[in-house]
Amino acid sequence: MFQYEIKQSFSKNVSLALDKSNKYFAVKKISVDLFDDENFKKICEEIRIVKENNHDNIIKISEVFVSELNLHIIYPFFCFGSCKEAIKNFFYVGFPEILCALIIKDILLAIEYLHSKGIIHR
Repeated sequence: MFQYEIKQSFSKNVSLALDKSNKYFAVKKISVDLFDDENFKKICEEIRIVKENNHDNIIKISEVFVSELNLHIIYPFFCFGSCKEAIKNFFYVGFPEILCALIIKDILLAIEYLHSKGIIHR
């Protein structure tokens, strides 16, 4: 049973949803019809890896379920979105150097964590 109310669609596959406790989440929807055996194995492996890792700089998956022939992956919602969206909406001429340094530091800490677990990010 889908326990999230879709509030806004960001793209064909990603939406903003509100749960019963009034918390916002990002919902990624993937049609099960698009899965062949290889794609299904890849998405399952990606979900497993993300769920098994616990680092502040690696996104968490809150929930995964199938509804109406769609796989729904529920993520926490980050109100400022991606770096691309932040530049488009707030930092029109690019990020200040200190913000770039902080972002890169967090990325490197996440990569260091993944490498310590034997995971190489593509």
